[in-house]
Amino acid sequence: MAKRRSACSSMPSVTGKVSKAKSRKRLAATLEAAVARHQAGDLPAAEAGYREILGISASEPRALHLLGTLHAQTGRLASAVELLRQALRLDPRNAETHNNLGLALHGVGEIAGAAAAFREAVRLNPRYPEALNNLGDLLREEGKVEAAVERLEAALRLRPHYPEALNNLGVACLQAGRHERAMAAFTALLSHRPSDYATHRNLAVACQAAGELDTARSHYDAALAIDGRDPEVHLKRGATALALGDPDDALRCYQGAVRADAHHAGAYNNIAAILRDRGDLAGALDHLGRATALDPDLAEAHANLGRTLLAQGRHEEAEAAYLRASELDPANAALHSNYLAALPYGGAHDPAEILSLHRQWAARHARVPPLLHAPAGGDPERRLRIGYVSPDFRRHAVATFLEPIVAAHDRSRVEVFCYSNVQVPDPVTTRFADLADGWREISHLDDDAAAALIREDGIDLLVDLTGHVARNRLKVFARRPAPVQVTYLGYYTTTGMDTIDYRLTDAWVDPPGAEAHYTEVPYRLPNGWLCFQPPDDAPPVNEPPCHTAGHVTFGSFNNLAKITPEVIRRWSEVLTSIPGSRMVMKDMALRDAATCAGVRDAFAAHGVATERLDLVGWTKTRADHLALYGHIDLCLDTFPYNGGTTTCEALWMGVPVVTVAGDRYVSRFGVSILSQVGLGNLVAPDVEEFLTIATALAGNVDEMAELRRQCRPSMASSTLCQPEAFARQLEEAYHHMYWSVAACAGSRE
Repeated sequence: MAKRRSACSSMPSVTGKVSKAKSRKRLAATLEAAVARHQAGDLPAAEAGYREILGISASEPRALHLLGTLHAQTGRLASAVELLRQALRLDPRNAETHNNLGLALHGVGEIAGAAAAFREAVRLNPRYPEALNNLGDLLREEGKVEAAVERLEAALRLRPHYPEALNNLGVACLQAGRHERAMAAFTALLSHRPSDYATHRNLAVACQAAGELDTARSHYDAALAIDGRDPEVHLKRGATALALGDPDDALRCYQGAVRADAHHAGAYNNIAAILRDRGDLAGALDHLGRATALDPDLAEAHANLGRTLLAQGRHEEAEAAYLRASELDPANAALHSNYLAALPYGGAHDPAEILSLHRQWAARHARVPPLLHAPAGGDPERRLRIGYVSPDFRRHAVATFLEPIVAAHDRSRVEVFCYSNVQVPDPVTTRFADLADGWREISHLDDDAAAALIREDGIDLLVDLTGHVARNRLKVFARRPAPVQVTYLGYYTTTGMDTIDYRLTDAWVDPPGAEAHYTEVPYRLPNGWLCFQPPDDAPPVNEPPCHTAGHVTFGSFNNLAKITPEVIRRWSEVLTSIPGSRMVMKDMALRDAATCAGVRDAFAAHGVATERLDLVGWTKTRADHLALYGHIDLCLDTFPYNGGTTTCEALWMGVPVVTVAGDRYVSRFGVSILSQVGLGNLVAPDVEEFLTIATALAGNVDEMAELRRQCRPSMASSTLCQPEAFARQLEEAYHHMYWSVAACAGSRE
């Protein structure tokens, strides 16, 4: 952002009295002529005049001052400093000379001397807006933003439409996080400079920081229409478009950044992220290759490479890329979290190692002083304030399980606050906002501010719904803004943090002994840890498709990151044991031709012909997505990372799911879900039994048909789909956790 100081005596003037003596008249006339030439821009002639005066009288302070000012204006800062100091020895109470000396000293890097000169100018003339402006901007540079704002506001009280002070105030307020005041300053400046590139750009930055995204976009557009050469402005404009939910527009902006600078690694990285989200993994990898070639140390590019490789199921390569990103930027907690979140997919790490790695994250990023809380008191049955923190109050799997809980909460037992870190709100966000007793947007708040807000709201028990998944706010939990803190639903294992007390779970996913996997205490809900909201746009359950197709169709809608080489090998054994059977797989990554080819080759290596695979990349609507289950007879679960949402959706559509019970939380989702709906017979204790169950069921069309008829009604009558009953057990858990921890701990020192 451009900073603008008041120039050295932009319009030099003569204020001294002229002597009646002829010599003084001559000096005055020469000075007047030199000043006129200075004002007209004829600097050589002005300098000649000032030197003529000093040749006659070397102790003429005004001439020294003006010559020093001229030298500063023409870049001769060292001589400017000396001339202005000579002037001050002769006239030490001249505020203008002190101000101009401050500018010259700043120019030669003598910051302390510059600050002293500006302060002396203000002391001598408290109503001197230029000196106040210059002092304010220097304080801003030093990071003393509140003091800077105070001086700049004072300058504007003296001169309300002072452009340089308006600009500097806007920059200082941005630096201080006072985004609305920054917007006001830049908006006022724009009335004086309607076609100024820097003002439109700075106003856009302020609007973006304040969440005024439409206004930010319009001012970025105005800035780029004036000058489109800065790739950073294209990138900021693209980020605004992305936050507004318009990835196509964002892509055009990022491509504009490349046109502005074909060697900008960050632009290629941003393009890759959008291509990845579209399912164009080959295009994403190509752009990431360019990004890392241009800047091998760009941490975010390595993180995006990890995401893209993981989407293709390339687990070891993905982990290596995530780890490299974290090594390049070790202070970045989000990049470190990305690495942790990738660990369960390939199954290469045991629970003890995963726990150790999460503790390392906490040791590096979560060591901050906790907030203090008053000891718990009052009626043990009083209504508790519950806070849910998530970036997924939107169309997302977490919302599918959380929304029925929030809607069913007994408001005589709990008061519900939602702390939203949503980047792009949608209709689901609106529904959550309507359901909550208190709705708070925290995406624009830093960790300290978000924690302070939660503390001010008096939250009794705070629930993390994200773990180490993208856009988490675990560093808020590190500050312990609530006396009791819990993690639930959105993550596969421990957070690694001592400041989170409990982990909500059940005895199916976390049987006795699982305590050793977590820093949190597992709190096992008695009737299951999930509450599923059946989709209201689900089509009816149809007859088994094998009745008309003449063959059995297996399926999996899990993402490719969960489909390991071992999974493909075992699925292939099922397929080859059932002659004529087919497999339907669906994932966004399967929009990519190269990824599809890799999947087909992997199955072909185990004897499954490519024509037996139906690979689906995406569907336009959720109803279309659910309708695809109508083409599937039996779903095969992934391992060691089971399906969660996909298993629930399959069962609701009448499709049985065969799963394997593993040795950790992510390997036991299927155990919990199938046990709750009375289908525990579809849970295999090991992979060999998984093959036996799947092939036996696929060979018994009548049994599959009966299961298909039973799945939806069994699920609807189970605790999995009874939000009121689930909410009661959850509220009981919240009260038990609160009074067990808060009442005993009292205030935390």
